Amino acid sequence: MKTPILKPLTLAIMATSLAGCFGGSSSSSGDGTFSLGLTDAPTDKFTSVNITFTGVALQPKDGERITFNFDEAKKVDLLTLQGGETEQFLNNADVPEGDYEWMRLVLDADNITVGVDGTPKTVFVPSGAQTGLKTNGFTVSADGSRDFTIDFDAKKSIIDRGGNQAGKEGMQVDQTDTTSDYILRPTLRLVNNLEVGSISGTVDVSTLQQNTSATCKDNFDGVVYVHKGADTTVGEYGSASEPLSSAPVETDDDSNFVYKAAFLEAGTEEEPVTYKVSYVCEADDNDVDGDVTDFINTAEVQLTAGKEATHDFTGSTQ
Repeated sequence: MKTPILKPLTLAIMATSLAGCFGGSSSSSGDGTFSLGLTDAPTDKFTSVNITFTGVALQPKDGERITFNFDEAKKVDLLTLQGGETEQFLNNADVPEGDYEWMRLVLDADNITVGVDGTPKTVFVPSGAQTGLKTNGFTVSADGSRDFTIDFDAKKSIIDRGGNQAGKEGMQVDQTDTTSDYILRPTLRLVNNLEVGSISGTVDVSTLQQNTSATCKDNFDGVVYVHKGADTTVGEYGSASEPLSSAPVETDDDSNFVYKAAFLEAGTEEEPVTYKVSYVCEADDNDVDGDVTDFINTAEVQLTAGKEATHDFTGSTQ
C-alpha cells in the first residue's frame, strides 16, 4: 500500500539497511524482511516519557513514498525501555528490495508528554524535526533479513523550553510556540542487532559513596556512563565529550546493585570495540553545562558482537 505522508510530524532514523512494516503491507510482494525494536537510555529528570507512534515511512530512490500505518497507534513510555528492554515495532515484515533514500517514524505530535514528579508536561516538536534527521540512504537486499534496534535517548532529546540547549546543533525552534514546557530535539542511535553487545555488572554503591566525594540524591543509586573509544575523553551530558549511552543502577532480586548497558556497537574477537565505563552518582539535569563532577572508577571494557562483557564497580577507588 502506497500512501502519502499524513499530517503527524515525523522523526527520521539513521540506518544502513532496512525493510519492513507493522499492521500494513507494501504494494510489492516483498523481497526482504525487517525487524525493528525501540529502546531508551535512562534519565532521572522525568518520571515518564510518553510518545505516540503511528507508523513508518520509506522513501524509495525510485518511486513513490511508502507509508505503513500501524493498526493502532503505539503509545510508548520510553522509561520502561532500559537495561536491554525493547518495544517491538516491526517483526519479520516484508518490503521490496532496492535502494531507499530514507526512513522515518511517524509521530502523533499532539500526544507527546513527559512526567515531572508525576505531573504531565507538554512537549513541542519543532517543524525542523520533520525534515532534519533523514537517513543517508540504505539498501534492502532480496531474501535478506535485517534486525535493528533504535536507541531513543530521552535524556538528550527532551530539552527545557528556553533552556541552554535550545538551538544547539542547528535545531530550528518555532518561536510561535510559547506554551509548551519542553522541546523535542531527537537524538536517535540505530544499531544492527547482529553487530552489538552489552556491558553489565554490579556496583558497590554504599562503599563507593563513602570513599568518594560523590553524594547521590535520595532514592537515586547513580548511573553508569558509557563512552566509546580508548582515547575518548570522559565528559558529561551536554559537553563536547558526552557519553554515547548510560545505564541506570538498579537492585536485582537478591538486593544487589546492578547495571546493564545494551545495544552497543561491538567488534570481532580479533578487533573488539573499546568502551570506557564510569560510575556517576550526581544526576545531570540536561543543561549544556551539566552538574556531574565525579566519574568514579573509570575503566576500559572491550566488546565483541553477540557477547556480554562484565565489569564490576567495587568499593575501592582508583
